[in-house]
Amino acid sequence: MRISERNTLGAPVRVTVRTKEECAGDPQLEGFRCGDGPAAHEVAMIVANLVSGEALPQLVALVNDAASGALLGIASVRPDGNAQLRGKPSTPWFVRRLATNPYVNVIARDERYVGHVLLDGRTRLGTAILRAGLEALAAQGGSERLPTVWALIRRENETSKRTFGEFAFYAHDRSHENQQDVYVRRAGRRLPPAPPLDAYLPLGHEPEVRALKGSRAPEHSA
Repeated sequence: MRISERNTLGAPVRVTVRTKEECAGDPQLEGFRCGDGPAAHEVAMIVANLVSGEALPQLVALVNDAASGALLGIASVRPDGNAQLRGKPSTPWFVRRLATNPYVNVIARDERYVGHVLLDGRTRLGTAILRAGLEALAAQGGSERLPTVWALIRRENETSKRTFGEFAFYAHDRSHENQQDVYVRRAGRRLPPAPPLDAYLPLGHEPEVRALKGSRAPEHSA
């Protein structure tokens, strides 16, 4: 899709964070549409586990339309890392070494919003979703400087690689045992500047959300 063909959202997006317990039974997550393909199937399984309450501990950042409340995308981060990979004998040594660091479990847009950008006309929705996940991790740690964070990305998924690259993730070693590329963000880096507030409402900006909703409330005649 060319830049000229992108759709601009009609309102700012806002970020909220939930634990996996708070996601259980959530109707918005139940209605989340992941699309088709292997990556979408993996996202659907993670979302289904969150809804059922069977998910592993994680922080889930929800990115919603601030006016309508529609769920546009989600980012899940496991602050304690990926114990499953660490315990597998076939896991490459460099992944096992990373495994106790915070792990980006998933970033995903609802398929109905693929190709959308924020109200600033340039920030891709996928960028905002990953930022939301990293903000959730920073809020939990109480510091703007994040620890080492890592993710696994399917080798053919160039869009995700580009998105992670915007936040200083770089491609680590790859191996035959692991069919996904390992992307790492070194500890101590600050997040890049956020999009403007009229396009993106980060964590802790609920007053702006209330003001936006108030400005869109219907007028009542005396």
